[in-house]
Amino acid sequence: KATEGVDYVDDKFTAHASAALAAGLPIGAYHFLRAGDAAAQADDFLEAIRPYSITYPVACDVENKPGTTELSGMGR
Repeated sequence: KATEGVDYVDDKFTAHASAALAAGLPIGAYHFLRAGDAAAQADDFLEAIRPYSITYPVACDVENKPGTTELSGMGR
């Protein structure tokens, strides 16, 4: 996981990505989507991964909040 919501960069991603690249390993990244401004979240995600040579396709983790239906969880 590289980012979550807006303005959160997982410090473990930066450490793990740097170490993997230093060892010659391919890396991937994903964003954990939160309710809110999807465009701002995408911008933050791209900014966070830009310094790294991402080999695998990037992904977006979209989950509904426990106790909600998928539609109501995605609508918030």
